[in-house]
Amino acid sequence: MGTMRLLAGAGRWSGIGRQDVSEFVAELRARIDEADAELLRAREVRDDHAVDALTARLESLLRIAAQHDVDVRYPANRTD
Repeated sequence: MGTMRLLAGAGRWSGIGRQDVSEFVAELRARIDEADAELLRAREVRDDHAVDALTARLESLLRIAAQHDVDVRYPANRTD
């Protein structure tokens, strides 16, 4: 995630600048999109091991999003 680090603790944004939050959200959404796309490809080729690993990765990313109140239900290619 470059220099951005996923913050520990639910919804803790104090002391974080607006741009940092935007970068965090954008990077988190990008990682979720990437994992989701990889999971789709793994399912298409019936790679059970990759499906299991990617499902766990996606669940972890979604848990981080929930902890930080990041809405990941957005249209594809959203830019904010």
